[in-house]
Amino acid sequence: MIAPNKPNKPNKNVENLKWAYGLWIDTRGDSVEAWLTLISDDFIVRSAADSYIAAAFGAAPRGKEGARWYLRAMIETWEMQLYEVQRYVADGDEVAVLAEVAYRHRKTNRIVGSQLANFWSFRDGKAVSMIELFDTEAVVAASQPS
Repeated sequence: MIAPNKPNKPNKNVENLKWAYGLWIDTRGDSVEAWLTLISDDFIVRSAADSYIAAAFGAAPRGKEGARWYLRAMIETWEMQLYEVQRYVADGDEVAVLAEVAYRHRKTNRIVGSQLANFWSFRDGKAVSMIELFDTEAVVAASQPS
């Protein structure tokens, strides 16, 4: 016998991420401190652009201070042009966030757009890691002087 469809229970991690992404979009990135309320002390960011991040910003971010530094460095380097979250997909403590984004590099004035996928892992209601995937080639190209 096939079980009847049951309505999905709200996922607190998704609700928290919807709040944080909404604030990120509404403030055009000026909501760094809000993100810090969602992450654990041992939080780590991994990126398709880890080598670019290390070269441009010094190192991959770890912990709340690393996340604060990473987000501030990002908004100081890039100006948000577009950020549209398209989908949240959750499986327990794992949440994928898919978005369409565009940013302008503040020094080169070049705009780059990309699909963005963020894969979040939570433990006890706090984010412990986030992996981000985007068009790293376009980001690196947009950040290079002519």
